[in-house]
Amino acid sequence: MQKSRKGKVKALGPDVRKLWDCKDLPIGITALEFEYDMPKTGVWRSIRPLPRMRPAPCGAVCPAGVDVRGFIDLVQKKKFRQACELIRQENPLSCITGRVCFHPCEDACNRGALDKAVSIRGLERIASEHLPDQEKKGAADGRGKRRSERIAVVGSGPAGLSCAYYLSRMGYRVHIYESRKRLGGMLRYGIPEFRLPRSVLDQEIKRILETGITYETGRHLGTDLKMEDLEKYDAGFFGIGAWSPLRFKAGHRALRTIPTGLEFLTDLHSNKTVSVKGRVAIIGGGNTAIDVARSVLRLGGEPLIVYRRSKKEMPASHEEMIEAEEEGVDFLFLTSVVDVHKDVDSKLKLRCMKNKLTKSMEGGRRIPVGIRGSDFDLKVDRVVYAIGQRVDASGLKRSLKWDQEEDILWVNGFCQTSRPWLFAGGDAAMNTRSVASAIGSAKKAAVAIDMYLNGKSDQEILRNFCLGTCGGISIARYLAGDRDLLLGESEVVRLEDINAQYFERQDRNLEDRLSLEKRRSGFREVTLGFKKGAAIEEAARCFSCGVCSCCDNCYIFCPEVAVTREADRNIINLDYCKGCGICANECPVGFIRMEPEVNE
Repeated sequence: MQKSRKGKVKALGPDVRKLWDCKDLPIGITALEFEYDMPKTGVWRSIRPLPRMRPAPCGAVCPAGVDVRGFIDLVQKKKFRQACELIRQENPLSCITGRVCFHPCEDACNRGALDKAVSIRGLERIASEHLPDQEKKGAADGRGKRRSERIAVVGSGPAGLSCAYYLSRMGYRVHIYESRKRLGGMLRYGIPEFRLPRSVLDQEIKRILETGITYETGRHLGTDLKMEDLEKYDAGFFGIGAWSPLRFKAGHRALRTIPTGLEFLTDLHSNKTVSVKGRVAIIGGGNTAIDVARSVLRLGGEPLIVYRRSKKEMPASHEEMIEAEEEGVDFLFLTSVVDVHKDVDSKLKLRCMKNKLTKSMEGGRRIPVGIRGSDFDLKVDRVVYAIGQRVDASGLKRSLKWDQEEDILWVNGFCQTSRPWLFAGGDAAMNTRSVASAIGSAKKAAVAIDMYLNGKSDQEILRNFCLGTCGGISIARYLAGDRDLLLGESEVVRLEDINAQYFERQDRNLEDRLSLEKRRSGFREVTLGFKKGAAIEEAARCFSCGVCSCCDNCYIFCPEVAVTREADRNIINLDYCKGCGICANECPVGFIRMEPEVNE
């Protein structure tokens, strides 16, 4: 037996009368009361345990700043509506990101080292299906009535919609200008319906507009919309997308008529007649190239993706590549297209060259170099090139400072352009081009605009609400005025902080998918999502990194009996803790860490 600090006796072994399952392994406590004195052995300590909530890696890398760990915990507890509300605090397009996000959270998931990462994107999707019918109108942050300031938002893609949404929720009068006929930007015209159904997109836009936002379509910056039109507003935000294609460097005149991948997808989603027959070569290796190839397949064509590097270096989503291969898309790797000619039989002849990869790295990938004498011809019926896009600067360079090196709008750390009342985010101001990144940058700009209109310009204030390492910002904490992020803790839980011995291996649950036959024959959505039972089971795989799981390991294993229970948590009595580190070693989730003792 061993004496506790409160005069009780704690048994050193399990109470065999209560061994029903593993939960009952913690040792029993008897209630023998007596008084005694013991020396305060904590003075021997050189390091001390620090039990404190810490950021999980999934949330730390989320560009949109979503509380990933928090909403997964709610899903596990079958609280889908509350999980949805938690997500929507930071992401107004969660029904979309739950389908198309490139999920860096899953790449960072500590569970992936044990078996497979938690299916975070799939859990976000099913949680987001429990949305209220209508977002609350008007000011939602407790500031009272609508404000008089008017804000112009140029562009209605993920950046423009997100910035407009949060500014409207803050009480501002927001007006969106969109160059095309319908709102949605790249979400509507650049992502195929088999990945993002238009009904889902329309519903998300409807909810955002219901917060009181007005809009106009057919207003193109530089022609139908000039800088003078924006000067009547108190502030403005540029959320324009990267619509201008990078030009193919091969020199033949036939290339002038070759459509880009984005042009192909835009025509397809604008209800224009897109005729596809025979062999179609798609030049490129990104998500746009994959989307074009899968669309060509559904239109009756035979797609062939020609990429200059290897499969390993392709920037496209690994999941999309797998789905494309399953559906029958062909790939030609380590091949560059040198030129294009029209053949006598009206087919197109691609002059190609095989490549080898050097050891030199370009953006983390090896550089392709042509192999002399490896030229060959490839006959196809049609060519689409999808080698990337850039922001169209024609309506901006004359009025605003341009970052020549990055080829984007220049902005400071406060998201301000060279005109202090104009802000920018998304593709217009960053080269990390994804839906989640656009949402995150738009949130940051919305906070900056609010601070600007309230006479605050200290960038340090803005940094107080940043999360993790990817620049994600918590707008909920900003509106609540909560600068004490995670009790001041910013060190993310690392894999080595997790004691994986306390977790059993478990297969990752897979979302339901459309059959291969149905996928090839139309544009119905491919990924159908989780059923509730599978979602709850998948959420239970989460380690809940950095949050006390009340497992009592620290209480059980402390050799100095320096841990006591208090309400729903355990307290470490530093008077008797010798700093052995056993509690930190046995903590499954990295909630307890050791730090050097500070002598006062």
